[in-house]
Amino acid sequence: MRKIVVSFVAVLAASLSLASCRSAPAGGPGAGAPSAAAAVQEFLAAAHAGDVRTMGTLFGTASGPVSGRDQPNDVEKRMRVLQCYLTHDVARVLDDLPGLKSERRLEVELRQGNLVRRTVFSAVPGPHQRWFVESFDIQALADLCHP
Repeated sequence: MRKIVVSFVAVLAASLSLASCRSAPAGGPGAGAPSAAAAVQEFLAAAHAGDVRTMGTLFGTASGPVSGRDQPNDVEKRMRVLQCYLTHDVARVLDDLPGLKSERRLEVELRQGNLVRRTVFSAVPGPHQRWFVESFDIQALADLCHP
């Protein structure tokens, strides 16, 4: 099993074939992350590495990850689309603020070449005291995606 090192700086990109071999929990206690910031950082690192399976264990709602409730093929397709918008060389969490109820709103800066874009991620607590990325402002990142 490969470990993904979470960092604010760029993570070395792994080939899609190697990234898809990583074993990730579908929806159990190992899904999600221990904090809102960790959920966003790990989600971005997985997107950078092309690891859509791990992305699916970090993206979800207060009920848990999408990988625990949706069909694997559907989750993979959705995460590949999100991955395109999250293309980056460097990612930094700039701010972590309280949102509605127990939600956290994290401002993130993504750098891709000379482009610098900021977006806001929403992270929510879920089962097993784990955090999940619930949404982000995809419009702010539209020009990062080159399908």
